[in-house]
Amino acid sequence: MIYLSFSMCALLAISHARRTCLADEHGCERLSLPRLCYVDRQALPNFEIGGQPARIHTQGLFITDRYFYVTGRLQRSPKRALLIRFDRLNPSLVEHVDLLIASGNLAESEATFDHPGGFDYDGESFWIPVAVSRPMSKSLVVKVRPEPGASLGSAKVKTAFRLNEHIGAIAFDTATRRLFGANWDARSIYVWKQDGTFIEKFSQTDFSPKTAGRAFAIQDWKGLGKQWLLVGALDKSAHRRPEESIAVLQLIDMRNKCEAAVIRLASPPDREIPLSKEGMAVFNDQVFFLPADLGSNAAVFRYRWSKPLNLGR
Repeated sequence: MIYLSFSMCALLAISHARRTCLADEHGCERLSLPRLCYVDRQALPNFEIGGQPARIHTQGLFITDRYFYVTGRLQRSPKRALLIRFDRLNPSLVEHVDLLIASGNLAESEATFDHPGGFDYDGESFWIPVAVSRPMSKSLVVKVRPEPGASLGSAKVKTAFRLNEHIGAIAFDTATRRLFGANWDARSIYVWKQDGTFIEKFSQTDFSPKTAGRAFAIQDWKGLGKQWLLVGALDKSAHRRPEESIAVLQLIDMRNKCEAAVIRLASPPDREIPLSKEGMAVFNDQVFFLPADLGSNAAVFRYRWSKPLNLGR
């Protein structure tokens, strides 16, 4: 296993094979990503909810200059879908919002919506999928608008729309103002307007070389602008070689519906865990990973591109 230490960069198994995908007749752009360098980690404290230790199954991560935002499922009965906020300057300051209660979904029939997913931000609001914890189920898409300088509890929370599908991660594109959703294990990708109007659906395999035989389960993904998405995923391909890491970082060109690059990620220093197992976030030239559950001495791992991404367009 290769480890990265502070000030050392490593390019971890990158793939730039010729692309064969939906947009081949228009030409798929191949990109060479810069190196990804480990910087440091920040521990997230264990904390209590309702006077009991909180064990939360991590799903998504978003980073601002001040806060870590995390979506996760409270692992006790009843299981609850939460948005948690940690102050980066003082991580012991922890706030949380129950997404079902805050969005007014209080009916007993709504209690099965306990699985929040990977999420993204449109400049004002977070877009968070909250699903029933099984494939081919149902989801709410919850919109959370934090008030600047205010507590997380004062955020405006509402259900934007409902879906007859398990959506595990949502990304937002600032250019088209569209939402991209991945279902269970990302077998299908959906595109919607912000009011929930369906635009299109296609298979994740359309991104990859037709000979790749890949099955990337998207855990969290983020819009980079101009229809580029950065994806944190686990490689569940049947033909993955044993020496290849299961953790991957994938760059997708949504305009042409094709994969531009893939990096395979080593475990973080001193931890034997797939780096992209759960939350992934982008902030400036940095990529952050939260691979472990909250309440189990979790940490956010920070990496930096060796030079700014140049995505063209």
